[in-house]
Amino acid sequence: MLNILIVGMMDVKGGIEQFVIQLFRRLDKSEIHCDFLCYCRKCAYEEELLAAGSSVYHVTRRGENPLRCRRELKAFFRTHRDYDYIWIHTSSASNCMGHIYARRYTKAKIISHSHGTHFDSRRGLIHALHVFLHRSHQKRFLACTDFCFACSRAAGKWLFGADCPVTIVRNGVDTQRFRFDSAERARVREAFSLGAQKVIGHAGRFCTAKNHAFLLEIFAAVIRKSDDYRLFLAGEGELLQAAKQKAAELGIADKVIFAGYRDDLHCIFQAFDVLLLPSLYEGFPIVAVEAQACGLPCLLADTITREVSVTDLVAYRSLTEPAQRWAEEVCALAEGHTNNDRARYCKIIAENGYDINETVREVERFLLSHQRSGLEGES
Repeated sequence: MLNILIVGMMDVKGGIEQFVIQLFRRLDKSEIHCDFLCYCRKCAYEEELLAAGSSVYHVTRRGENPLRCRRELKAFFRTHRDYDYIWIHTSSASNCMGHIYARRYTKAKIISHSHGTHFDSRRGLIHALHVFLHRSHQKRFLACTDFCFACSRAAGKWLFGADCPVTIVRNGVDTQRFRFDSAERARVREAFSLGAQKVIGHAGRFCTAKNHAFLLEIFAAVIRKSDDYRLFLAGEGELLQAAKQKAAELGIADKVIFAGYRDDLHCIFQAFDVLLLPSLYEGFPIVAVEAQACGLPCLLADTITREVSVTDLVAYRSLTEPAQRWAEEVCALAEGHTNNDRARYCKIIAENGYDINETVREVERFLLSHQRSGLEGES
């Protein structure tokens, strides 16, 4: 039995948490056992993890109390030494204490898995501190890493540098679950009273990176062009109220659906006509792959890696362009695409290696083969 400690799950159901839980649900539990170490009081999906037989451990978040975080990490790794792998999901080298104590007190192989290309903090003293810590800790971070994983080449370069060998672990999706279904589209549209209106969709946490303020400006420009549109926003986050206020200021609040967190995006995406993702930065947005699996045209910011463009459904625009230009393109995509051939795209996504089951098989092969090679070396 292979024992793995997964580090980095937080209390929000963001991209890292979605990736980890989809992987965890499909791993061969007869071969691999996973425990979890979280920087929060209760992580996303904790009940499910515990019910599946995993242990979930908690330490104080560094931003809450750096000294306590350090003490708790040290105490944890001194008393939890029996892991084959410690798999740390992160977007920055600024906090490498987990790496340091894992290396010091265990014999586990350490996997660092990059999921981002920037810091969540974009300006001011906090951002400057993160940049300083990231750069000053990067050499030590790499010294405490045996294997470098990344969701994209851009994410790998950001965390590990241009010359470091990186294994790209694709953010696979459940392609069959997202397959287009016209009956489901009709059901969801009826449930949200959408009628025959065109629906511009977005799914993501309300945070700086997702750029909801500009997204709302784009939609306001769409409404000036045509009143026959609605904006559907799935997600929660610290900037939700600010987004609602922005919608009210733009006079579009009655045309925006704030749907909250949804665990049925495979259903919700059926009702969309286009996905709009003007993010300031992304590691690798899984929602864009899910949207393509559902046959949705996608308009993305050019800050997002081209690796996400798995099909011919993806278009890019620069964030330096005005909202009006974005509005014109998003309307063209919504009105120029029919639902007749949407169902075929889930197969294209799978054929290009982005089915979650293929991701799981690749991860299992990697973990089990490296464990066996390590055992052979010890003998």
